Formats: sequence, structure tokens, C-alpha cells
Amino acid sequence: MFEIGDQIDPKRIKQFEKDRMVRQRVAGRRIRTLSSKRGSYVKSRTPHDNPTDVALDATIRAAAQHMSSRPGDGFAVKVQKQDVREKVRIGKISTPTVFVVDASGSMFTNERMESAKGAVLSMLEDAYQKRDKVGLVAFREHRGDVILPMCTSLDYARECLRDLATGGPTPLSAGLEKGLQLLMLEKRKNPEAMPLLVLISDGRANVPMAANSSIENELTELTDLAWKNKFHMIFIDVELEGTASQRHGENKRILQDRMSYYHVEHLSSVTIQGIVSTEKLTLTSSLG
Repeated sequence: MFEIGDQIDPKRIKQFEKDRMVRQRVAGRRIRTLSSKRGSYVKSRTPHDNPTDVALDATIRAAAQHMSSRPGDGFAVKVQKQDVREKVRIGKISTPTVFVVDASGSMFTNERMESAKGAVLSMLEDAYQKRDKVGLVAFREHRGDVILPMCTSLDYARECLRDLATGGPTPLSAGLEKGLQLLMLEKRKNPEAMPLLVLISDGRANVPMAANSSIENELTELTDLAWKNKFHMIFIDVELEGTASQRHGENKRILQDRMSYYHVEHLSSVTIQGIVSTEKLTLTSSLG
């Protein structure tokens, strides 16, 4: 059993740039994004199709500049179809984040589990301010367990994290499956959120979910599912230098090819926070 490690300072998390994807629904305070219905009116533009949110001020200005050459029919300003402008609004969306943490015996060294706990709790405190949700899945023995359901409850988080122990083999596929299930539930509630999965492990998977299955096939299918649902995935590899095994090389190659990959020997809460913040910034800057 391990205590919760040092927490990070949520104020160190940078403000993320707005992305360029237009969303029907916006909720949260984390990432600025274009919104088609709600949010602050920041500018106008010429509509591509039939406008649903007309910018009256911009429409009148566009029509007024043509009145010297346009019959007014007694009106000071006569609006035609080409004059119509629509509003561009800025709202904010949430980034539900699930940490999938290796709780097998290999996480016993170098205070890895304490660091993972500290990062989750710190990001949860920050999420409380930003309306984001954070969850935690741990995998050990022969299964993956939801230690912390998607929530923003600090008291409940501390209670769940305090009771998380390590030991046993590494059922990595089972952990990923549980993490993806949590994110898919969140995606159904808010289809326009930006789900994020953070895997913290040494990649030494040695227990498949089914007795007649291969770990490589399971990892391929699960990561395919994540890609299909447009979930962003991060793999923080905590394997110590010089301990890599050829036996687990194929498993790690699948994860490296399909996730944003980081090799961090000396794990800390600050390191995890920095990686997640950077990935969120990169993700939002590349959309649209």
C-alpha cells in the first residue's frame, strides 16, 4: 500500500489555445473552441449555408456600404441575401481524462504509484475549477478495476486513491478496456468533449483478458477502438533503463505506434502534469 505522492500546482497548467472545430454544444472552462450556438459573440463571417445565428450589426454594415449604388425603395438600408452575416461564437469544452495506471508488482519501485496518485489528485483539484472530470483505472493480478469513476469529488478521490495497492502480474489489456469504457460513457453524455487516456506502465503485459487470446491482438483491437472514437492516448513508459525485454517488445511497439509516447524513468507528479498539459495543448492546436 502506498500513500498519495506530492501534488502538483494546478496553476502551472498553461491556458490552452482555442481550437477551430465548430461544436454544437459547449460545456466546461478548459479549452476555448468555436461554438455554433452558445458562447460569446466575437466576430462575424459570411455564412456557407443558410445562417442560423444572424449577426444583425454586421449585416446592416455590409448592406449600408452598397446603398449608394443600390435602389433603396424608400428604406435607409436595404438588405439583400449577399449582405447577411452570421455570428462567430467562442465557447469552452471539457477534456475528461482517464488515468490507466499499472498497479502490478513492477510499479513497486521508485515511488511510481505515489507519483501517479499525486498527479491524479492534483489534476482533479484543477478539474473542479474547470468542470472537467478525471477518472482512475488500475490494473493488476488478472483484471482492471475502476478505482475512481469519472468525477470531480475531491473527498471521494482521496478515499479511493488511499486504498490503491500494488502487486501481481500485468493485465494491461484489461486496464485499457476499463479506461476506454469510462471514456465512451462520457462521450455519450457529451459527444463534443475531447476525451484523453493516459497510460502509465512499463509495458510488460503478461496476462491476456481471455485464455485463448493473444496480448498483441487485444492491444491492437483496443487501440483501434480508441482511434475509431477519436480518443487521444498517451503512453508514459516508466521502464527502467537496461531492463527492457524482447519478450514484451511487440506489446510496447503497438503502444508506441498508436499513442503519444514518453519514456520517463523517474516519474513524478510534476512530470505527469507537464506531459498531459503539453499533449492537450498540441491536440487543441491541431484540430480544425
